[in-house]
Amino acid sequence: MIIEFLQDNPIFINKIAELMFREWGHLRENSKIDRYIESVCESLNKNKIPLTIIAKSENGDLLGFAGIVEYDMETNKDLTPWISGVFVLPAFRCKGIGGQIVKRLEKIAIDLGYKNLYLFTLDKVSFYSNLSWTKIKDDYYFDTKVTVMKKYWAGQKITVA
Repeated sequence: MIIEFLQDNPIFINKIAELMFREWGHLRENSKIDRYIESVCESLNKNKIPLTIIAKSENGDLLGFAGIVEYDMETNKDLTPWISGVFVLPAFRCKGIGGQIVKRLEKIAIDLGYKNLYLFTLDKVSFYSNLSWTKIKDDYYFDTKVTVMKKYWAGQKITVA
């Protein structure tokens, strides 16, 4: 598996936008695929947020992706930055890919000078807890119950496989 910046793999922009829209479109008011394409294009960065990374197979097939954004919930703009859109294609789940993507984003956040990250999840609290994330609160986002979590590493080294 190879993890790279989406900026170096723009061929995946439309596929990622489509997958995000299908998975999380219901959480955004007046959600349209065009807004997801625009958002993904805005994340074609390496040294500033927003940014997106991808995981791909040795032969170049997309396995998963995720990003870092300033904030991911309109109701929690005071918390920043956020990991957003952690997604592994169904055929490749439960193989450690999601964990490696999250750890790489943590390393990138450290390299960019951040001391913590936030995220919200609908149903993956256990997954993130196993990666040393801490639940900070339950919340509702567009009438959907979510859990907000935080990762703080003050001096802790993040190792990436």
